[in-house]
Amino acid sequence: MPRFIPSVAVATSVGALVAALVVASPAFAESTDPTVVPTTAPTSTPVASVPVGPGELERTFVYRCEGIFWGLNLGTHSVSVRATADYPELAAPGDVLAPRSASVELELSELLRQSVHLLLNGTSYEGTADADWTLTTAGRATAWDTGDLVFPRAPIPEEMNEPWRLPGRVELPAVTVPDEAEGALWLSLPQRFTLAGQMHTTSGETHDGEFTCTAPADRVLGGVALEGSTDPTPPPPDPTTDPTPDPDPTTDPTPDPTPDPTDPTPDPTFGPFPDPSSPAPVGPGTLTRTVTYWCGIVTGGLDLGVQRVDVRATVDYPEVAAPGDVLPARQAELVLRPQELLRQSTTLLLGAREFEASSQGSAWSFTTADRTTAVQAGDIVAPRSGIPQDAGRVWNFGAQVVLPALTVPGDTAGGLWLNAPDQFTLDGTFRTSDLSTIPATMDCAASGDRRVGGIALEGWTYPTSPPTTIPTTPTPPTTPAPTDPTGPTVEPTTQPTTAPTTQPTTGPVLLQPSVKVGALALWRSAVFTVGVSAKGTLPSGNVTVRLGDRSVAKGRLFLGVTVLTASNLPKGQHTFTISYEGDAKVAGRTVTKVLRIN
Repeated sequence: MPRFIPSVAVATSVGALVAALVVASPAFAESTDPTVVPTTAPTSTPVASVPVGPGELERTFVYRCEGIFWGLNLGTHSVSVRATADYPELAAPGDVLAPRSASVELELSELLRQSVHLLLNGTSYEGTADADWTLTTAGRATAWDTGDLVFPRAPIPEEMNEPWRLPGRVELPAVTVPDEAEGALWLSLPQRFTLAGQMHTTSGETHDGEFTCTAPADRVLGGVALEGSTDPTPPPPDPTTDPTPDPDPTTDPTPDPTPDPTDPTPDPTFGPFPDPSSPAPVGPGTLTRTVTYWCGIVTGGLDLGVQRVDVRATVDYPEVAAPGDVLPARQAELVLRPQELLRQSTTLLLGAREFEASSQGSAWSFTTADRTTAVQAGDIVAPRSGIPQDAGRVWNFGAQVVLPALTVPGDTAGGLWLNAPDQFTLDGTFRTSDLSTIPATMDCAASGDRRVGGIALEGWTYPTSPPTTIPTTPTPPTTPAPTDPTGPTVEPTTQPTTAPTTQPTTGPVLLQPSVKVGALALWRSAVFTVGVSAKGTLPSGNVTVRLGDRSVAKGRLFLGVTVLTASNLPKGQHTFTISYEGDAKVAGRTVTKVLRIN
């Protein structure tokens, strides 16, 4: 019979949240409900009271688990652990409870799913964990040497917000009810376990994936019923390891008023964002509108995925203009609001505290008389500002851009609309708590209406409900860019016109894509992050990486991005060919990338 000892459990904290690695991934919500603000904060208690037999014992716990996959630290996350064991017996002291199997199911966070699936191309996972449970009765506890927690190979969902669950089992050995047992014989899950396993990728490779998990203070699964006992009281939660406060706080030195230089600058209060679907405002006066962008974000050579970023643009046009008037240059104020998933990715995975960025110019435009004219504006400059560290706190960062002088066209009709850029790229830097810097690129494309507002014109009354999108007209055959379903058709494009197409010239006009490739050379292998964007749509389809005539990696776009791993590569400098095959709306395109393999 096992010897019982007083129950004094010590909670063990998970190690450092983020290793000093230049690594990131798309981010993500703990909840599978897309309307809920995502959070990585753990639930303080299980969702149900402690059950007592005879019958099934089932309870859900929230563990804190640090994930390390393929040598990359993916941060510490809340993981739901649901355990079920059936004890139909009504036991008595001295009884031997037969061995049985219990189920343990992990439900991992959306942030982890996206990190493993998008960043590392993981398709399935399997693993085992060796961890002792605990038996408690009459105020005494003992470690219970159970079998391994075994999690057979299970798929990693590809769809956003589809729960990633790992169903597992553990063999609970026979146990003899102690002679001094009273109340109930309580079963508790492991205080800590390490799940070591293998991640399988789209290319057929396997890589190590490990979770180190720590239980909440209350980890009691339930109690085996004992004869003659009613309403037994479960054992108390494990004691916490919170530090003991200073018994004499008055002796503390006066705090230094100088802030910690590594603390992020508090984010300013930017006020509300107008609904992107609201009508475009009209002058004279201040024009303010929110434009939605989808931004492919690459940092440290690895991809964070395609994220929504709302941009609030504000510019003052107090004039009532007439044809031929010259409207002087002026500054527009921008506020960029990334989603919570991106805030989590940067703070939890990178350890980022601050961000700053700028563009190389920006292409704004004006629309009148069903004609759009592009104007080259100044750089979009976002000064260094703090990234909120608390879950659910909105991340805003401000930026400015100088709009050039404009001569009002002589044939102005239908209003004179100012349009935000169709696309822009921010080259930026994340700064971490240890003052290191990580380069980043945000490649953004507008989605929907991009009008900031209408400039007031003499003798012209704008319609009370302007059209929801920029006017369009048929595209002439000589136009260098295809029709943009969400914007003007004659706006110049920076994309080359010589990109190959997979459709016959007599068929429908396909959008020309922009294909950007980031590459990271590893030992005899390489990781390629490929982002594909096109006006007015999110491209889908396959991407293939070739070395010479040999295909070395292949994958499918997810939200316009895929991460491909090529293995068993020859040493030396090579030119890789990256081919996007296109889809029903977007033409194919092939680009090259030169990379030295060690």
